[in-house]
Amino acid sequence: MKWICRLNETEKFWDINQTWHTDNPDFSQCFHNSILNWIPSFYLFVCSPFYVFYLWRHGQGYIRMSALSKAKTCFGALLVLTCYTELFYTVWNITHNIHQSPVFLISPLILGSSMLLATCLIQYERMQGVRSSAILLFFWLLALLCATFQLRTKITIIISKAPEIDRLRYTLFIVYFVLVLIQSVLSTFTEEPPFFSSLKKEMNPCPVSEASFLSRVTFSWFTEIMFKGYRQPLKEDDVWALRKSDRAEEILDSFSEEIQKELKKAKLLEEPTMFTASPIDNIWISPLEKSESKLLLDNKHVYLNQKTLLKVIMRFFGLQFLLSTLLMFLYTAILFINPLLVRLLLRLLKETSSPSWQGFLVAVLLFICPCGQSLFLQQHDYMCYLIGLQLRAAIVGTVYKKALIISSAGRKESSAGEIVNLISTDVQKLMDLAACLNYMWSAPLTVIVAMYLLWQTMGIAVLAGVAVFILNLPFMTVLGLIIKKVQEQQMNQKDNRIKLISDILQGIKVLKLYAWENAFMKKVDVFRLVELKAIKTGALLFSGAAALFISSPFLKNVLDAEKAFVTIILLNILRIPLRMFPLAISLLVQSSVSLKRFVKFFSAEELDPESVYTDVSLTTCYNKRHGTFTWSSSEPPCLHSWLTVAIVGKGSVAYIPQENWIPNATFKENILFGRKMEELV
Repeated sequence: MKWICRLNETEKFWDINQTWHTDNPDFSQCFHNSILNWIPSFYLFVCSPFYVFYLWRHGQGYIRMSALSKAKTCFGALLVLTCYTELFYTVWNITHNIHQSPVFLISPLILGSSMLLATCLIQYERMQGVRSSAILLFFWLLALLCATFQLRTKITIIISKAPEIDRLRYTLFIVYFVLVLIQSVLSTFTEEPPFFSSLKKEMNPCPVSEASFLSRVTFSWFTEIMFKGYRQPLKEDDVWALRKSDRAEEILDSFSEEIQKELKKAKLLEEPTMFTASPIDNIWISPLEKSESKLLLDNKHVYLNQKTLLKVIMRFFGLQFLLSTLLMFLYTAILFINPLLVRLLLRLLKETSSPSWQGFLVAVLLFICPCGQSLFLQQHDYMCYLIGLQLRAAIVGTVYKKALIISSAGRKESSAGEIVNLISTDVQKLMDLAACLNYMWSAPLTVIVAMYLLWQTMGIAVLAGVAVFILNLPFMTVLGLIIKKVQEQQMNQKDNRIKLISDILQGIKVLKLYAWENAFMKKVDVFRLVELKAIKTGALLFSGAAALFISSPFLKNVLDAEKAFVTIILLNILRIPLRMFPLAISLLVQSSVSLKRFVKFFSAEELDPESVYTDVSLTTCYNKRHGTFTWSSSEPPCLHSWLTVAIVGKGSVAYIPQENWIPNATFKENILFGRKMEELV
């Protein structure tokens, strides 16, 4: 780096004595002219290709050229002009034999190119319907932060009245700083909705759709309804309308498309094959006529399996979940900065010779880090709960659609009670898991890093806690398997109980007539007692697992007074993952059981849409030739449809259901049933 910005042999790119071990800290001129100018530019160059591709794939409409867009474009053009003016000034000096460092050519070129790219992105975002840009907001804030360090240095040089001041470059930098500051402020505002936007048609749209990126990060868009609810009770009209992306019909349509794509990709949907009756060795393989065909399916349809359903869920929610995982990783990384800063602050307090600005810097960082930590955690929780709600809407909608097209054979395998449990209990397990799934990897990582820092703080005394943590793992594995079995038993009993209650409600008149309420109540109580026993067993097992993990940080040696602050902070860090990890394991086990139940229901046999067709040109209502009636071997050969009764009503063949009553016979014929009537005189 020295050859890029060196003007003499004594100048250094990085000097620790100039940045840390001094009462007046500052970066070197080489660092100012190179790295601080390149950081925001490289950030934008790396993000732009991915961002442009995302905008190209997810266009939301066209936004007209507003005053805000014009202002951002004009100030962006002025920034490009400012950067290239410095570049041309350097070229002019070189042509006049004035020695110039290479950095004065490279930095304005890179910075000007990034400003030109940012200005083009402003217009491309407008054409793609982006109302508030996170990428550009970070770029302007990063450029403003880097320019602030340079501004402080240049002001110091101006105050010291140094003779080597280049007035034109200093003037251009002041203009650059002001323009970047204006762009940072303008980026916090939101553009108008695109043309033909659905927000214009809604009576009370959700403000998160119109909120800027900064408002979404800080949740300031929610402040209005909080104050309104504080002043007066909220009414139904005060509640915002759901966003289009959060509505059940939109989610269900997209989720169903993903299911169909995955099924076709896995070749699980088999096309029906047409077999035409044809003679083979003078033997007909079908009793149909030559002009007729028989529609047969080679094998039974297998609609979904657990692997396919997981693929669909990951494809539908994968990008959002990866973003939430990144937020959790940033939160976990910032989590351990606090104890390190506290340790550094305590060391600075011990060293009386250390400059005072170092203590102030650490104190400011101790305030900034928890704020960033809270922002990342709250955004992670918000995103995960949003994923859970959308997953709930998708699964419940799919269950309803499946219930409408399930065949009679499939309906026998899935009772009404089981379907009710699927949409009330099982889907809630998946929703809760979405909020806790990231703790499956972040909690062990947090424990490992905290143990390492405790080892550095306390030494060998931390081995007791490590041993207890390792010994807890096999117990947690065994408890997880037991909890899974108990969960399956509980759900089976709940299915039986709800099925019985559904049957009771359907036949409540008969129960009241024969006074069977107490007898059936006892049957319901039997299922409920077994279910409560399973719930109690699961709660005790979960409590035991939580107790094992929560007791881990307390099974260590006695703390020393000098190490108390850092150790207490680390133990406090361990509190949340040790509480969430057993909960996440329990939810994972319960969700695996629920997922199998969903797969079983989704794999049930469906009605064949090709078996029925409509022909308005036919003159007769119903015509059956050479028909063959079949029934399931597991059920008695008796139909329950009154359509069949109506069909044979004028025929010569009587249809007898389970009740021995012939609808197309007289009352007398039904009583005699073929016998001769004996009349009494």
